[in-house]
Amino acid sequence: MVSVADKSLFKRWPKALIALDSNDKIVQVNANACAILGWEESDLLGKPLHDSVCSHALGYLHADNACPLVKPDFFTRDSYNEYRWKLKSGDLKAVYAKGMLLHPDNTRLVVFSDQSNTNYSQKDMQRLASFAEHSPTPITEFDTQGNIEFTNPAMIELLSEIGFDENGAPEVVPTEIKELISTMLAKNAPIMGVERVVEGRTFVWDFYPIPASNGILIQAYGREITAAKLLNESLRREKETAESANKSKSHFLSVMSHELRTPMNSIIGFSRRLLGKADKDLPAQYVGALQTILSSAQNLLTMINETLDMSKIEAGKMTPIISEFSPADLAQEIKGLLTIQAEDKHLEFNIHLDQSVPDTIKSDREFLRKIIVNLVGNAIKFTEEGAIDVAIRAANEDTLLIAVKDNGIGISEADQINIFDKFTQASDEASRRYNGSGLGLALCKELTTILGGEIGLESETGVGSLFWVQVPSNGLPATTES
Repeated sequence: MVSVADKSLFKRWPKALIALDSNDKIVQVNANACAILGWEESDLLGKPLHDSVCSHALGYLHADNACPLVKPDFFTRDSYNEYRWKLKSGDLKAVYAKGMLLHPDNTRLVVFSDQSNTNYSQKDMQRLASFAEHSPTPITEFDTQGNIEFTNPAMIELLSEIGFDENGAPEVVPTEIKELISTMLAKNAPIMGVERVVEGRTFVWDFYPIPASNGILIQAYGREITAAKLLNESLRREKETAESANKSKSHFLSVMSHELRTPMNSIIGFSRRLLGKADKDLPAQYVGALQTILSSAQNLLTMINETLDMSKIEAGKMTPIISEFSPADLAQEIKGLLTIQAEDKHLEFNIHLDQSVPDTIKSDREFLRKIIVNLVGNAIKFTEEGAIDVAIRAANEDTLLIAVKDNGIGISEADQINIFDKFTQASDEASRRYNGSGLGLALCKELTTILGGEIGLESETGVGSLFWVQVPSNGLPATTES
């Protein structure tokens, strides 16, 4: 039964409540229930609910064991149902009632309200009629056989536009109206979002079962969604066109990768060979020109590689290849690859490999190399004097942490927000002063994400920047692999 602690809430509950024990006997009644039924609380306590109030249900007589109030499903149904209950005076009253089970002790509650006292004031009736009369939404009411009982002016106007079929049924209403009503009555629930297409126009209807004095009415609200459907179709076609164009672009860049890279590698290779003989065979005035050719070719090749890599990522073709490799060997390779660039700007370049780093890790070596090379290359590009320091350590047994620190121009807080977006550089001044596609950091973020890691930065304008990357060191996490 309802606990003593709950009795105050039980008595003050705005609806009528009756609590039953396991034998269907009444153990508590609130004042609202007594007011509707005309009984005193003492008249009802300890008596079976059926004996006290129920003599009819839905208009027909039934035996005690057939009373819907004592059937188990009465306390598990979600909906209210109409019943006729006996008052103390012997009269019958229409009520809406449903049962509820309260856990953990499975107390059974009957919640009900007086349906015979639903008279609206004249003002209420006028307001309701005015709403339907002036509503721009087509509103109509059907009986349970699908016959129209009421239409508001908006619905009349729509019917005059669309007309009726050869059987006299309104064209704008779904043809399966009778089936819809049967389903609604069986489920005692509304049916929403039923579409009807007529004369190239699309309408959607919502149907609601409404209790009425003479039974059930079906109230229907319609709205035209033709413009919205056309817009959605247009957006779908534009999306498909854009996706197709993006795939074509990615395919073109992928196919052209060899044609673009081969001549650039040739220019870089011959420039290096000529510079190797510059002291002996070339006049001094040509050395600077060769260095410019080499630097420009390297920058252009970097842009081409970044563009092609980003294109592969967008096309979903940049798949990680997980293998076991030595972080120390990777650090040594990067050191040899970028030392010359740092020395050309008279910068120190240091890589610190912490003792916590394991001898081997499992990841995509090429992805990790691209990330570190991009970060170090940026640090060299935007630093005029000082040092570039790379620190590699184990954040934990399954995570590798890489930090690249410089004392270059730094990045403002406003620019840090979008610094990992494609085609973004720290500022317009930096974009004009330093060459680059603005794809390097975006590529680092995409590759880090594919590896299941994270990337971030700390920076201050005029002081320098620290970029950090955390990636799994024991293969891809389960979510990334899937």
